[in-house]
Amino acid sequence: EMFSGMKVIKLYAWEVTFEETIEKLRKEEVDFNRRGNMILRASDLINISAPFIMAILCFSIYLLTDTHGVLTPQVALFSLTIFHQLQ
Repeated sequence: EMFSGMKVIKLYAWEVTFEETIEKLRKEEVDFNRRGNMILRASDLINISAPFIMAILCFSIYLLTDTHGVLTPQVALFSLTIFHQLQ
């Protein structure tokens, strides 16, 4: 069936018209795939960096609100353990 369709295209000399249509569709497909890949990469970046950003924000807020202004190793390690379990 495909070969008979190709024969019809060749017989009526529609190669240029079909080539332009196929090239346009290929360009649209490449653009669509590129956008999809960029969205996936952005999502991956957010998923990878979110725990680090959360830890930095929590420690910063702790330091700003703590009356002593000191982050002890006990608090830091306990917090990191909780953050790891939340992942």
